[in-house]
Amino acid sequence: MPDAETVKMSVMKFCVEFITVAIIIVIIFATGDPIAIGVGFAALIFFAANTSGGHLNPAVTVSMYAAGKVSLTQSAYYIIAQLLGALTGYWFYKTFIQGTVAPMECILKLNKAVS
Repeated sequence: MPDAETVKMSVMKFCVEFITVAIIIVIIFATGDPIAIGVGFAALIFFAANTSGGHLNPAVTVSMYAAGKVSLTQSAYYIIAQLLGALTGYWFYKTFIQGTVAPMECILKLNKAVS
């Protein structure tokens, strides 16, 4: 059983990945500007680097797992956080910035886009 400090750090890493991915998704959809997106990525990676490693992308997480830098369990948690962050960021954009879509419709549209 992990100690309280290990659990606290794992939750913090999960939250950082979740929040940073949600923010970058909002930046991508709200601006569409490559410069703003690049600056946003750089700032968020800088912000997240000391806590979670600043992956912000499941492909980066899988690469870090393949290189032996993170465990399988940690990779799974990161990917879950990243996917949930992306969904939340998209929902936030559609609901609060565009003001056009209900939360369930966002999930259905993402599911349709992936299929």
